Amino acid sequence: MCAAFCYEVLKCCMSKISSTRNEACVLLYLLMRNNFEYTKRKTFSRTHLQIIIAVSQLIADVALSGGSRFQESLFIINNFANSDRPMKEVLLELLEQCVHGLWKAERYEVISEISKLIIPIYEKRREFEVNVKELDPKYAHIQVTYMKPYFDDKELTERKTEFERNHNINRFVFEAPYTLPGKKQGCIEEQYKCRTILTTSNSFPYVKKRIAINYEQQINLKPIDVATDEIKDKTAELQKLCSSADVDMIQLQLKLQGCVSVQVNAGPLA
Repeated sequence: MCAAFCYEVLKCCMSKISSTRNEACVLLYLLMRNNFEYTKRKTFSRTHLQIIIAVSQLIADVALSGGSRFQESLFIINNFANSDRPMKEVLLELLEQCVHGLWKAERYEVISEISKLIIPIYEKRREFEVNVKELDPKYAHIQVTYMKPYFDDKELTERKTEFERNHNINRFVFEAPYTLPGKKQGCIEEQYKCRTILTTSNSFPYVKKRIAINYEQQINLKPIDVATDEIKDKTAELQKLCSSADVDMIQLQLKLQGCVSVQVNAGPLA
C-alpha cells in the first residue's frame, strides 16, 4: 500500500502543473517526516525504501519523462529537509546509500541529479585549512572545492543571458568562512569570510578540462561585510522569485523563512 502511494505521489512530482508538483513535494516530505518522528528521530528508512522502489518502477515503466520537472521537485524536497536540521543529517546518509546503490546498478545518468543534492551539504562541512605538516610527502595531494564564475558589476550588466554567464569565463571565486579565534563558524558579530578570486590563462569552455591559474586574489570580509553580502544574495533570490510570471509560493515561503528565521530550527511548517 505504501509503495503504491509513493509511486502515485512521485508521478505527481513530474506533473506539468506546478501546483500539483508542489503539493506532491509537500506530501512526500510530510510522509518522510512522519516516519522520522515515528522512529523517534532515528531514521525514515521505510519510507525511503518505498520511494527508491517507486523510482525504480517509474524507470521500468518509462514514466520518468519529466526530467527537469522531477529535478525541480527533488530540490524542493531538499529545501524542506535543509530547514529541518535533525532530518537533514539522516536524509544525507540515505542519499549516500542511494548513490552507492545506483552506482552498483550502473544507473550513472541518475546519480548526477542526486549528487547535486549532496555536494552543497558537504561543501558547507569541508575543511578549508590544511596542515601541510600532517600530509605524507610521498603523495601528491589535491584539495577539491566548489567554485562559481566571478563577475564584477560591469560584467554583470554586460552579460545578461545564461549563455553569456556560462561561456567565455576566466575568473572564478570561492569563499571560506573563519573566525579570529580559529573556528570556521561563529556568531554573526565574529563571522569573517575569505573570498578567493582565481584567473585562468584561458577561458572556459576550452579544449582542455584543466587550465593553469595565472593570478590569485584574496579579499578578507569583516562581519559587517559578510552580513551585507548575505543580505544582497537573499534579496537577489527573492527578486528573481517575485519577478517570474508564475510565482512559486512554496519556494517563496522557503526563501522568506530562511531570511527571517535563520537562527530558528522550526522546520518547513513554521
